[in-house]
Amino acid sequence: MSFQLRTSVAEAIRTVVNAGEAPNASGFVEEVVRERLRERRRKRVYAAYGEASEDPLFIAEMARTDDVFDTTIGDGLP
Repeated sequence: MSFQLRTSVAEAIRTVVNAGEAPNASGFVEEVVRERLRERRRKRVYAAYGEASEDPLFIAEMARTDDVFDTTIGDGLP
């Protein structure tokens, strides 16, 4: 893949690399892209959590699951 970046962005990347804060420009760009992709995924996951927290069927199922696990709390204890 190849990308076109504004001159100011390319210069900023060079500054980061020259300061030793990244091994090279490609490594820095990949690191930043991965971070941004993780952030986007995290937002989608939390949005799904928010939707689930408003779903009465999901809440009821989670309550039943919680009740089942409550019975195992004392398992293995004398």
